Amino acid sequence: MALGPLSRVGDPGAGTAGPGGLALLAPDSVGYLAASKTWGDVAAAPWPRWGYLVILRLGHLLGDAPAVAVAIQVLTTVAVGVLLLREVRELAGPIAGAVAAAVLLVNPMTAQWLRFVLTESLFYALAVTVVLLAARGIESRADAAALVAVAGVAAVFRPTGPLLAGAAVALVLRAQPWPRPVRLVTGATLVAVVAGALLLGSAATGPPAEGSLGSQLRDGVVVEGTADVRTTIAMPPAAGEDVLGYATAHPLAVTRLAAARVAVEVAQVRRHYPTPVNVALGAAMLVFSVLATLGLLDTRGRDLRVPTAAVALPLIGVVAVTFAVPEGRYGWAGLVAVAPAVGVGTAALWERLAGRQRIGGTAR
Repeated sequence: MALGPLSRVGDPGAGTAGPGGLALLAPDSVGYLAASKTWGDVAAAPWPRWGYLVILRLGHLLGDAPAVAVAIQVLTTVAVGVLLLREVRELAGPIAGAVAAAVLLVNPMTAQWLRFVLTESLFYALAVTVVLLAARGIESRADAAALVAVAGVAAVFRPTGPLLAGAAVALVLRAQPWPRPVRLVTGATLVAVVAGALLLGSAATGPPAEGSLGSQLRDGVVVEGTADVRTTIAMPPAAGEDVLGYATAHPLAVTRLAAARVAVEVAQVRRHYPTPVNVALGAAMLVFSVLATLGLLDTRGRDLRVPTAAVALPLIGVVAVTFAVPEGRYGWAGLVAVAPAVGVGTAALWERLAGRQRIGGTAR
């Protein structure tokens, strides 16, 4: 992979495990493996981690937890990629399906996590699945049950899992033929439940690797990490306020920091990347954004609009209130949900260009 030396694959702290070093281990991987040695260890772990720990526990029982986890990640991602190919092809043709699947399967920023004993790959697959199931239409109890099942898995998969779970359940509720006031009250209740779950999950999983969310806010941390990757912007000095008090006292500065975090995470550029890599990534993400916009505006992308927004916005928005990361992996939890729209947008652009070429050829 061209970005390997700049990604976790090239991280000196990344170890290997399994036959021939099939699986890659990041620092978090060691903690996952230790927390899944026994069922008692799994039960004692913070509940937002249970889903992945169960997979690793089964892997321990089979004799090689890292290899089993990677195998499940690869198989699941390929299966969701095939689902992407099929569903988006039905929406806008073969070009759309191939491009949408490539965003998940071939994109180096998502594919690099397949070999890591981390939650990224499976969570990306869950996010895409929610969008596809909801876009296809929730017309039966079976459709609703499938989305609720995905929501249940997502809720216990990682600390931000309740956001994806909440999006899935909200999409199910939106499809119900209930009076509008009932749906509004139910939706508000769901938001409160998800917010509470996130607070509990954050408390259970501990503070960020460096400091706390409050200290990172006051320090203007955009990208968290070691000195060579840490990126900050100037913030007003604190006067002893708590996080809420500081945000209330300096709303413009806090808003600018939140916007900077999202912009960096979506653009995927990083100060520790060489300039040519940043230019290539920035250009690629600009094209990605344009194609996604075209896809959502296209009539064939109409059914994708609400599911894409419901999944992508909260998962990208959580970066605004936390921090961006050196490899951009948090942002891709939301960005990967845009894959179907990118496929449709590519098909729409191709059709317009091909149409113009044909007209030009006829004129000549």
